Amino acid sequence: MICCTAQRLPSGSAKYTNEPNGRSWISLISTPRPLQFFSWIIGLATVAATLLPFVANGTTESKIATGLINLIVGIAIGTLLTGAARSAMRDRRTTTY
Repeated sequence: MICCTAQRLPSGSAKYTNEPNGRSWISLISTPRPLQFFSWIIGLATVAATLLPFVANGTTESKIATGLINLIVGIAIGTLLTGAARSAMRDRRTTTY
């Protein structure tokens, strides 16, 4: 997501999709409130990926376009993985009969 060339975007997107998936699994098994923790990580990574093109060389239009693409992809990854993590969680409430 961070690179500005069209050739490197698909491989970068695949890398940045698989990495949060692993992070969500780690947070599910190791943190007390995994969804909140994971949402913060995804939010900060999305903000960083959105702002990073503005420090690279290029035209203003390409920086804005790349930043918007990174923002949209980050939001999509975050919502899809959070939903998948929510459905993968076991219900921790105890039921009494």
